[in-house]
Amino acid sequence: MKLQTVRQRMLNTTMIGTAALLALAAAPVMMLVAPTEALAQSLTGSLRVTVSGDGGAPLAGATVMVSSPDSLVSRTGVTDADGRVRLAGLDPATNYTVNVTADGYDAFGAGNVAVVAGRDLSVGYVLVSGAGSASNVGDIVVTGTSLAAIDVTSAQVSTTLTLGVVEALPTARNYQSYLQLVPGVKPSNGGNPSSRSGVNYAEAGGGIGTSSDNLYYLDGVDVTDPVTGTFGSNFNSEIIQEQQVIVGGVPAEYAGGSGLVSRVITKSGGNEWHGSLNYYFQNSDLVAEDQNTTSGGFDTYDFAFTLGGPIIQDRLWIYGSYQKKNRTDEVLDVANGNILRTVENDQDFSFAKLTWQATDNDRLTLTYFGDPTTISGQNSSAIINRRDFSREQGGDNYKVDYTRTWGDLILNAYYFNHEAQIIDVAVDNTIRDNVTYRNAFNSTLEQRQLGGRGINLEETRNREEFGSSFEYYLDTGFGSHTFKGGFSFADNTNFQTELGSGRRDLQLAGPDLQRHDAGLLCRVGLDGARDHHAGLRDLPPAGAER
Repeated sequence: MKLQTVRQRMLNTTMIGTAALLALAAAPVMMLVAPTEALAQSLTGSLRVTVSGDGGAPLAGATVMVSSPDSLVSRTGVTDADGRVRLAGLDPATNYTVNVTADGYDAFGAGNVAVVAGRDLSVGYVLVSGAGSASNVGDIVVTGTSLAAIDVTSAQVSTTLTLGVVEALPTARNYQSYLQLVPGVKPSNGGNPSSRSGVNYAEAGGGIGTSSDNLYYLDGVDVTDPVTGTFGSNFNSEIIQEQQVIVGGVPAEYAGGSGLVSRVITKSGGNEWHGSLNYYFQNSDLVAEDQNTTSGGFDTYDFAFTLGGPIIQDRLWIYGSYQKKNRTDEVLDVANGNILRTVENDQDFSFAKLTWQATDNDRLTLTYFGDPTTISGQNSSAIINRRDFSREQGGDNYKVDYTRTWGDLILNAYYFNHEAQIIDVAVDNTIRDNVTYRNAFNSTLEQRQLGGRGINLEETRNREEFGSSFEYYLDTGFGSHTFKGGFSFADNTNFQTELGSGRRDLQLAGPDLQRHDAGLLCRVGLDGARDHHAGLRDLPPAGAER
């Protein structure tokens, strides 16, 4: 007799976080109100420009303008008595142009200037007076892209990666693999690279490590999986404008980031239409034979395209991307070398972003990305066919973001919604392990995995979040000060349903002792530590020991 076993578990967590940063002097001193949830991060950066004139003296009254083809805004400022000006609210890019003009001096322009989100980089320029330009001086042309500007206001230890950098290096085409380019970060078996700075970091043997301390951000929102502590969303790596990896001196707005913090800022488009189209293919015939693998061969392809441009010049940009990844593996039976099954992993990553620069100081951004994935089975040869199961995972993400700039004050508000699910469907859902054979009795893998998987799983992992933040810059005779603050609210819902025919309740050692359990199993509580079991039980034969 069989009874259905149903386990339902619902986890609803609400997190509220606040944080404040207060710079009290030119060398920043920080105050942190410990939060339980990370705040919205700044999606823009700033430049501190110092201009000098003849003899290296500070040049007051010089006009500085910065602009980039990758940004909808340009900023203009005038240097103070110390020859300094700070230009904030700049989109991250490595191709900014800085133009400096001043009465009595030749105009000056510098290209390939970098701006990094959340950083306050300093650059300096020297102008040549009109009298000095009369001399016969040859032109000096400087080419290249550089991130050499220094943020003297932060103790943060980080590495900034751009698509141009990572595409020139031998690495996989995903943002998790890019983390391994950062010093101190080690790969892991699960695609969740770990930093030695993590509190829960552990060596997993050889050149790999494990950690559940990482935080993953996409356009300022936390996309870390709240259940596993690993990355919770996938996307086409070609949408990355910049990826910043923080491994030390983590600022207060990244609350809970005890390992590495990965920040991805996505592209927005431009005043000209640009796109890309690519296709990558590989199979087992194109690589060296591996005598130690349990795979009988594989085929994989990666197709992607991007397109971005203006709907309205200088006001409304759009950017979109689609990527399809597919991999097929043949899993071998280690006992006889025959093919157990063929497993297909099919992933679809979509992305769309609409950016409206309503005024020079008001911006509204709408973003969507999705990552549905279907896996037909398991790659492990230790799982026999009747214990195999397929999986569907991934979901949809929506974000609305508004930013207002008032000179040295930047305000931001956002709303984010994440809808995801995991569905596991067993090949054979009959009761499992009604008899258990121990290894000591030289049992086979087939004997140790009697019956089917015994359970199907359907799990929902949703996240709803909103928040606001501000940043204010104040320059006084006592130094430069930056004030940051914010608020965020996140509601994570994890609802899990398991449906099956039951599991074994007792380990047995011989063929004369048999016991069969079936019934209703319900686990309640956040950690599932309490079990309630009720049902019919087949008793062992007469005279047998219990």
